[in-house]
Amino acid sequence: MKKMLIAAIATLAVVVAVPVSAFAANGEITVVSGTVRAGGTPVSNADVDVSCNGHVQSDMTNGTGGYVVQFPAADCPTGATVTASATKGGATGNNSGTANQIGGTKLNVAVVDVDVALPEMGTIVGGIAALGAGAAFMVVRRKQQSGPNL
Repeated sequence: MKKMLIAAIATLAVVVAVPVSAFAANGEITVVSGTVRAGGTPVSNADVDVSCNGHVQSDMTNGTGGYVVQFPAADCPTGATVTASATKGGATGNNSGTANQIGGTKLNVAVVDVDVALPEMGTIVGGIAALGAGAAFMVVRRKQQSGPNL
């Protein structure tokens, strides 16, 4: 049942996208579409905001990570900068491109989980190495100050 629902949604998206691309060729609308992925895997149910010339359209990704939004050509003309931002849970990502009314604008977005509460692994390893070096220095220095044991 779930596969049939996904197939029906995908078919509907294609049926809608084909006439939309025909209108885009006439300059009436600008279509922005793409796929949201995390580590190469499509992300479903991610929130996507697409902005162009101060105008914002939103969508939620489908089961294959795809999204589609439309702008009136006056709001998002050919050559304008388009930015797509995706979020799902704590993961975020964005991508920018140039609006193209003929054939639409494709902006794929990779979402990355960024946890600001934990320092980077390099910082942890560097701190441990510095503490180890300091301890080794103190041991060598102490031996030098105590002099030779006779």
